[in-house]
Amino acid sequence: MNTLNEINESNILPCIKTNSIAKSDIQKFIDRYEPSKFKILKKSVEIRSVGNLHGAVVKAAEVISDLSLELVVVQSAETAEYRAFEVREI
Repeated sequence: MNTLNEINESNILPCIKTNSIAKSDIQKFIDRYEPSKFKILKKSVEIRSVGNLHGAVVKAAEVISDLSLELVVVQSAETAEYRAFEVREI
Protein backbone atom coordinates (compact mmCIF):
# COMPACT_ATOMS: atom_id res chain seq x y z
CA MET A 1 0.00 0.00 0.00
CA ASN A 2 1.38 3.38 -1.00
CA THR A 3 1.60 6.10 1.56
CA LEU A 4 1.10 9.69 0.60
CA ASN A 5 4.86 10.23 0.34
CA GLU A 6 5.32 7.21 -1.95
CA ILE A 7 2.79 8.26 -4.59
CA ASN A 8 4.44 9.60 -7.70
CA GLU A 9 2.96 11.77 -10.42
CA SER A 10 2.08 8.80 -12.66
CA ASN A 11 -0.40 7.59 -10.01
CA ILE A 12 -2.17 10.92 -9.67
CA LEU A 13 -5.20 11.53 -11.84
CA PRO A 14 -6.19 15.07 -12.79
CA CYS A 15 -9.04 16.50 -10.80
CA ILE A 16 -11.88 17.52 -13.05
CA LYS A 17 -14.39 19.76 -11.37
CA THR A 18 -17.93 19.07 -12.45
CA ASN A 19 -21.21 20.30 -11.17
CA SER A 20 -22.96 16.97 -10.94
CA ILE A 21 -25.90 18.40 -9.06
CA ALA A 22 -27.55 21.38 -10.72
CA LYS A 23 -29.01 24.00 -8.44
CA SER A 24 -32.75 23.77 -8.08
CA ASP A 25 -34.88 26.70 -9.14
CA ILE A 26 -35.74 27.31 -5.49
CA GLN A 27 -32.06 27.52 -4.55
CA LYS A 28 -31.39 29.90 -7.46
CA PHE A 29 -34.28 32.04 -6.23
CA ILE A 30 -32.95 32.11 -2.65
CA ASP A 31 -29.44 32.99 -3.86
CA ARG A 32 -30.75 35.93 -5.89
CA TYR A 33 -33.55 37.14 -3.61
CA GLU A 34 -31.48 36.78 -0.42
CA PRO A 35 -34.32 36.67 2.12
CA SER A 36 -33.42 37.37 5.73
CA LYS A 37 -35.86 34.79 7.09
CA PHE A 38 -37.19 31.83 5.18
CA LYS A 39 -38.22 28.22 5.61
CA ILE A 40 -37.50 25.63 2.94
CA LEU A 41 -40.36 23.19 2.45
CA LYS A 42 -40.50 20.09 0.23
CA LYS A 43 -41.25 21.88 -3.07
CA SER A 44 -41.34 25.49 -1.98
CA VAL A 45 -39.81 28.17 0.17
CA GLU A 46 -41.70 30.39 2.59
CA ILE A 47 -40.37 33.94 2.91
CA ARG A 48 -41.09 35.24 6.42
CA SER A 49 -41.15 38.48 8.42
CA VAL A 50 -41.57 40.76 5.43
CA GLY A 51 -42.07 44.46 6.24
CA ASN A 52 -43.58 45.53 2.91
CA LEU A 53 -45.45 42.44 1.79
CA HIS A 54 -46.63 43.85 -1.55
CA GLY A 55 -43.15 45.11 -2.47
CA ALA A 56 -41.56 41.80 -1.49
CA VAL A 57 -44.02 39.82 -3.63
CA VAL A 58 -43.37 42.10 -6.61
CA LYS A 59 -39.60 41.71 -6.16
CA ALA A 60 -39.95 37.92 -5.90
CA ALA A 61 -41.97 37.83 -9.13
CA GLU A 62 -39.30 39.95 -10.85
CA VAL A 63 -36.51 37.59 -9.72
CA ILE A 64 -38.49 34.59 -10.99
CA SER A 65 -39.07 36.32 -14.32
CA ASP A 66 -35.47 37.56 -14.70
CA LEU A 67 -34.01 34.09 -14.07
CA SER A 68 -36.76 32.28 -16.05
CA LEU A 69 -37.43 29.99 -13.13
CA GLU A 70 -40.30 27.53 -13.03
CA LEU A 71 -41.68 28.97 -9.82
CA VAL A 72 -44.80 30.85 -8.82
CA VAL A 73 -45.54 33.24 -5.94
CA VAL A 74 -48.42 32.08 -3.74
CA GLN A 75 -50.18 34.24 -1.20
CA SER A 76 -52.96 33.45 1.22
CA ALA A 77 -54.69 35.18 4.09
CA GLU A 78 -52.99 32.73 6.44
CA THR A 79 -49.45 33.59 5.33
CA ALA A 80 -50.23 37.31 5.04
CA GLU A 81 -51.36 37.22 8.66
CA TYR A 82 -47.76 36.67 9.76
CA ARG A 83 -46.20 38.79 6.95
CA ALA A 84 -45.11 35.92 4.74
CA PHE A 85 -45.59 34.45 1.27
CA GLU A 86 -44.59 31.27 -0.48
CA VAL A 87 -42.67 30.56 -3.69
CA ARG A 88 -43.51 27.14 -5.15
CA GLU A 89 -42.35 24.96 -8.00
CA ILE A 90 -44.78 24.84 -10.92
